[in-house]
Amino acid sequence: MSLTKVSFSMLNGAPVSPLDFGAVGDGTVAGGGTDDTAALQAFINYCRDNNVSGYVPNNDYSYRITSSLVTQHNGSFAVLLIDFNNAKIIADFDSSAAIIVTGGAADQTLLNVNLCPSTARAMNVSYSNADALSHGISVTNTIVKITGLITSFKGHGYLHFDTASNSNTSEWDLIIGTCNYGAYFKGDVASNNLAVCQAKFKIQNCAAYGFFAESNCTIRAWNAWVYAENNCQADTSVAAVTVQRSVGNNWWIYSEQSNAANEIDFSATTNSANLISSFRNNKDVINLNVAYGNQVMFGGSFVGPFKYTGNGTSWTPSLGGSTTNPTFTGLTSSGYWTRVGNIIYAAFTISWTAATGGSGNLRIGNFPAAATLATVPGTIVLNNINTPASTVSVAFEGVNNGGNYGSPICTLDTGANTNIATSDLQAGAASLTGSCWFFV
Repeated sequence: MSLTKVSFSMLNGAPVSPLDFGAVGDGTVAGGGTDDTAALQAFINYCRDNNVSGYVPNNDYSYRITSSLVTQHNGSFAVLLIDFNNAKIIADFDSSAAIIVTGGAADQTLLNVNLCPSTARAMNVSYSNADALSHGISVTNTIVKITGLITSFKGHGYLHFDTASNSNTSEWDLIIGTCNYGAYFKGDVASNNLAVCQAKFKIQNCAAYGFFAESNCTIRAWNAWVYAENNCQADTSVAAVTVQRSVGNNWWIYSEQSNAANEIDFSATTNSANLISSFRNNKDVINLNVAYGNQVMFGGSFVGPFKYTGNGTSWTPSLGGSTTNPTFTGLTSSGYWTRVGNIIYAAFTISWTAATGGSGNLRIGNFPAAATLATVPGTIVLNNINTPASTVSVAFEGVNNGGNYGSPICTLDTGANTNIATSDLQAGAASLTGSCWFFV
């Protein structure tokens, strides 16, 4: 007859185990073995209600559960510390999270979690059976530290949902693989709900996003490390790492998706004052919003877009028409450029005293390097050109791939989105200044 925690008060204060509450630990990934749900839940409840630590024996134990384990419930919100010791917990059910972490502002620590569904409940290789409710871990309204491994869930490996509540100062160190989404953060903008957190995610082989933070979840003052590889298996149109509301965070991101259209997307205007580091020398990195105080580092120093300041390596831009060139009198041009990883930043000024003739749209040419993309990304700001007041688009002639010219966003002093043709040039003197960036 074995001594059990619940039977012998002399053991009060000592760490407890699920075996003390009747768990067997003979579960199989195929869905066989004892249902240990009630024993594991009793174990969690005892740790919480008696303020003792929990420790799950490994030794090849696997615990099969048939409904969610809940860390806090029935209004009982308390500090919780459980070390799962990498023992496998097999979720043999659908349409809910394997572990639901909830409850006030109580600190909860779940260490060395190892979650997977049974074979019949798992994400299949074709990624066709996604279940939006079948998650590994779901967190609501609590400060939490979670470490461990989550694999093969048809929903999200890790889901944070926080409405008008506080999960500030939480920490995560998770490996997530072969789920629908890897880590998905939902929330409530009004609650400013997820601040000063430490986040480390390694996410691989998921159907869609590896890491996604929606616009209703405010992420503020994080130190975040995201390694994303081979995601976007079922939806190649999305970016593997997408963040829609990030304010004042430090992001370190390594993203490599061989079959994805995009890699990293911080294009939302609600992202501001971030430092974003990409460790692949800009390869396939898109939609990084370098406005609103954001800075981007591509394997070097943090940089932002610059105007014509005389910094960098000098180059001489050309100016002409797409069909025939106008005749310029007193034409002068100069520019400077710098390279950060696979990004070229270039700034220039072009002036003339008179212009006649020419046809087609203006093209700026002779850039210091050719772009590697069919459509050249970038922004150019044009000022002081003597044309009818308008916002203009000017093609890049020297930056092309197979004759495909980029259409950067161009801004004159006033007006609305028209192309500038050489026939619009006035007879008088004018100047054009601008800056742009593009991939090489």
